[in-house]
Amino acid sequence: MFSFGMFILALLTYIKKK
Repeated sequence: MFSFGMFILALLTYIKKK
C-alpha cells in the first residue's frame, strides 16, 4: 500500500501547478 501522505503531497503540487 502506498503512502497516503505522498498522495496528498502530489495533489497539493498538482493544484499549485495549475
